[in-house]
Amino acid sequence: MSERHGPRGPADASQVNVLEAQDLKYWCRGLGVSVERLVQAVAEVGLMADDVRAELRRQRKIGSKGDLLFPESARAPLPKLR
Repeated sequence: MSERHGPRGPADASQVNVLEAQDLKYWCRGLGVSVERLVQAVAEVGLMADDVRAELRRQRKIGSKGDLLFPESARAPLPKLR
């Protein structure tokens, strides 16, 4: 596993890479979910960040009990994808 010493965040912000520890931590914190929930969402919809966000929103909307690690106000905003 390579260690990055550049800016924090994923190498590719358009994809959720659950195999890289630094990326996994970034996405879990940014989306406010546990590792298990993030991996489950990626398994359901694939690696694309927009699809994963939509899936997590859908899960919250249908009343699944959230396992938020951080309150909404404490989450760092994710960069906008172009």
